Amino acid sequence: MQIEIVARHSACVAALYRWLGFHLERPVPVVPDKPAKAENGAVVLAAHYNGLMDGFVYMALSHQMLATPSAQWHRTWLGRMLIPGVTITRAKDRERESGKDKGEPGGGASNTAAFKTMQSVVRAGHPLLFFPEGTSRLGRERLPVQGGTALLLSRVRRELPNTPIFFTAAHYEQPTLWRSRVAVALDGPHHIPEDRDSLVAWVEAGLLRAQEKAYALPFASRSAMMLRLRQLIGTCLLLPVFPVWPATRWAIRRFADDSNVISLWRLLAGAPVVVVCWLAWILVALLTAQWWLIPAVILSTLLGILLWQS
Repeated sequence: MQIEIVARHSACVAALYRWLGFHLERPVPVVPDKPAKAENGAVVLAAHYNGLMDGFVYMALSHQMLATPSAQWHRTWLGRMLIPGVTITRAKDRERESGKDKGEPGGGASNTAAFKTMQSVVRAGHPLLFFPEGTSRLGRERLPVQGGTALLLSRVRRELPNTPIFFTAAHYEQPTLWRSRVAVALDGPHHIPEDRDSLVAWVEAGLLRAQEKAYALPFASRSAMMLRLRQLIGTCLLLPVFPVWPATRWAIRRFADDSNVISLWRLLAGAPVVVVCWLAWILVALLTAQWWLIPAVILSTLLGILLWQS
């Protein structure tokens, strides 16, 4: 499989993450603003909670970041645009495609080139976002760190010994509700220990430290009355695209096989429905010559989304 270093995403895409996903509480710059001036980039090891939505949260912290998404997310141009980086093939993806898992621990033949490319990303000065657990789970109970993490870190330590390592974690106020608040914490920088056999335990301890910091961050208090008022106004503004509510509920019941993908299916089902509704209103405006409907509906939708709080 050919692996390419995808260009880092723009600040506009980073802003889009904040709009698509969750409200970031106290955004933390997890890497230097201009890591290319450093000797190497950084490796950011992130606790994995909420599926692809974690990518939106962590990638929003720095538009310098390159991620390591599952190969399935780079099969479309939209996935490559939203989550740029180096794709990897997880064990369960290989089992789904071929019925067996083979190759080096945590890697496999298809990931050997990917790990080499990750080194090139760090050497070029890019911060690299990596999920050591390989898959996600909501809550404070962490999943086992995959063997590919030790493989990556041992290669980085051998060839790029001064590379800073950061651990990061997120605390979702309501992880299954779109537009919920999330607090992100950072632990580091650290240097990779020399003992490869202890790398997995070292990473597990680092993720737990970052998680404890994230859960210790309090969410800013807000008036219940003002929250209900914002929800009411937001709901009224979203009435032109009202099919989004039954569509997202149907998608969650039909496709969400676990709680860690509910917020993702809200987005995957809701966004196309909003676009279809916009097209319908554009058609109405064309047929009735009421041109003001087009900007009114679009602005009403966007403002309704911004006002809506879980």
